[in-house]
Amino acid sequence: MQKTYNTSHVRQINQRAVLDSILRNGSMSKAELARTLGLSKPAMADNVQRLLDLGIVKEGGEGDCGPNGGRRPVMLMLNGEHKYIVTIDFFYTFTRFILGNIKGEVVEEFSVNQTPAQSFEAWVNMSVNAVNTLLFSRGLQMENLAAIGFSAPGVVSSDQRCIIPSAMGGNFDAGVFVERLKENFHCIVYTKNSANVYVVAEVEAGAGKGFKNVLYISCGEGIGAGIILNGQLYEGSGMAAGEIGNFVTRNTLDEPNRLEQRIGVQALMRLIREQAPAQTLEKLDLQLSDEKLFLQVVNLWKEGDRFLKKCVEEISLDIGCIVADMNMLLNCDIIILGGEYIAFSSQMIPVVQNIVNTRCYLPPKVVPAALGKERRGLGMLALCREFYFDTLCGLASAP
Repeated sequence: MQKTYNTSHVRQINQRAVLDSILRNGSMSKAELARTLGLSKPAMADNVQRLLDLGIVKEGGEGDCGPNGGRRPVMLMLNGEHKYIVTIDFFYTFTRFILGNIKGEVVEEFSVNQTPAQSFEAWVNMSVNAVNTLLFSRGLQMENLAAIGFSAPGVVSSDQRCIIPSAMGGNFDAGVFVERLKENFHCIVYTKNSANVYVVAEVEAGAGKGFKNVLYISCGEGIGAGIILNGQLYEGSGMAAGEIGNFVTRNTLDEPNRLEQRIGVQALMRLIREQAPAQTLEKLDLQLSDEKLFLQVVNLWKEGDRFLKKCVEEISLDIGCIVADMNMLLNCDIIILGGEYIAFSSQMIPVVQNIVNTRCYLPPKVVPAALGKERRGLGMLALCREFYFDTLCGLASAP
């Protein structure tokens, strides 16, 4: 039987490959693209022309002559002013907003000391105002937006329509937030699980750069994992891979509390309030919110408080067992620890590394996340850019 091909789909794949090649190399000529992608010059000219017409690619400057001389080739590059992406990333005590272009470059950013757990409605309104502020700062309009992306605790389906929130997300309602952003800005609104965003950021520009198999463990307000296998983000068939906050053991099988509820920040704060000795409590203000009390706890831990050192030791042992088990399953190149508990990394990482070394056949190095909170938005910026490229080339539909 003679095989038939969907030529339109082939063009879409080729155009996507052109965008990837230009992004990776900075600039390329049509001839270089044709050689790299194995396409004929007429086919390359056709694909490039569509991207030029869309405005996502532009001509700029001339390249070097070939070995036989001749005319200098016109170079093609991504048009950084074609469209922009806004990313929203909320943490334990603040929310970070970034405006970037489709080349992945950050052009504006700021933080606001407010989280959804304090007041979800107020946070939604604040976020809408923040996006408008970012656009205004660069003289942009809604039509200049390619997408708005945000990281959310919980499970997000591939079509972005089903969002199962994490119990640690407070009053955060990702589904409502998506609809409010769409109503206000009429653009693609794209969301991913927070740990998945962070592992992408670390692979793009942090401790995971250059590695193809990476395990990122987020420890603190929530407990979750981001997984990169063979250079690709792995989310599982139901997009729920990495939900280690729900891990159980034989001893905890009948308990209602999940791992996340046993060793997360709120559990640590509860333990301190209920069991800390007087010499520890007298240096802490228990009337503070968990967010502010945690900062005091970190400072007191740094001073060598024995009770807090013991608490961190116990948490480290739990995390070490999780990391070792996951590495035996995945066989990673590197393991990255992030989240609020990175504040305890000088004590935590040696404990985790020791468990990995003694329990894993091929123990990888365990390291702290290299990117601060201000840079984790790079992961969402990269994910939004990839999704926008797919949408533009007809390989994905806007959610």
